[in-house]
This record gives sequence, structure tokens and C-alpha cells, in this order.
Amino acid sequence: MLAKDFLEKISEKNFSEKYKIFAFDKKEMDISKNSEIEKKIFVIQPDIILNFAAYTNVDDCEDVSEEINFAVNAD
Repeated sequence: MLAKDFLEKISEKNFSEKYKIFAFDKKEMDISKNSEIEKKIFVIQPDIILNFAAYTNVDDCEDVSEEINFAVNAD
């Protein structure tokens, strides 16, 4: 939700006329897999990276493996 709101705000300010903006959803890039992130970075060569991803389902976090939570929120 935060990323969507951010994209809406910057589109209102015409940032896309000045900057190339790339936004990926979880289907396009699995952020728990470093190799996928590295491939995107290599291809795009960004000057700035903003990461709005987070595992936010608090109840489910207790049931999902610690590895997945760490990969999404901290790695």
C-alpha cells in the first residue's frame, strides 16, 4: 500500500518527466531471493533504490518460518 501511494503522489508531481521510475510487485521480483534483486539492479543500473516491501501480517509472521520473515524484512 505504501508503494502504491508513493507512486500516485509522484505521478501527481510529474516526476516521470524527469526520472525513470521502475516499480515491481511480488510477481515480478521475489525480494527474498537476492539473485533476482541483483539481476534487476544490474539491468537497470539505478541511482536510487527505495524498498517499500515488508511482511506485515503480524499473526501469520508467528507461523511462517523465521527465514522468510528475515528475508523479506531484513536481508
